Amino acid sequence: RGMLTLNLDSFATRSQRRERPSEDAAAFVGRDAADYAHVLASARPFIANLHGVIDSQKSWVLTKSELSELVTTPGYKAFISFVFSQMTVVCCGISVEDSAAGGFLHELSKSSLDLGPHFWITDRTDAATYGWSADAGLGVIRYSPERNTSGADDHSTPLANLLADLRNFVSKDEVARPLMPNVSSLESIPSPRDLLS
Repeated sequence: RGMLTLNLDSFATRSQRRERPSEDAAAFVGRDAADYAHVLASARPFIANLHGVIDSQKSWVLTKSELSELVTTPGYKAFISFVFSQMTVVCCGISVEDSAAGGFLHELSKSSLDLGPHFWITDRTDAATYGWSADAGLGVIRYSPERNTSGADDHSTPLANLLADLRNFVSKDEVARPLMPNVSSLESIPSPRDLLS
């Protein structure tokens, strides 16, 4: 339905236009998030370039002071809070050390909002990863990178397979038989007043 990206490149917008050319996605920067809150209530897809776009220098969020200013802006806070309280968020391509992603998520998880289920797709298995994801309220979906012919880690193939599995999964749970109470063993049914007490 939407994408939140911390990258300055236009990769998300280009990908969306290539894969779904008929959809008119709303694309905006983090500083303008409050102006696009109405998009969240519609069915229109969106791409929120939270740290700006490469072609607009005034939209960039690169320093700690700029990040601090952005995340304390009431409109931005409301936008992000709505996304995390009304949508299921799947994080991919972030790390524990990324204070831009993790810091705000951590603060949001300490609020009294019921944030619902959110997930983090990662290849990491270290204790910091699991501790950070637990603190941020994220379920971890793990994949293992493969070695390519040059000996480097290939994340694209295992990640694509994982996403295909998630998209195509259909639960095959057995249908439970209904419980049938044995009321014949009761000599008498208690009065409604007795049942209430």
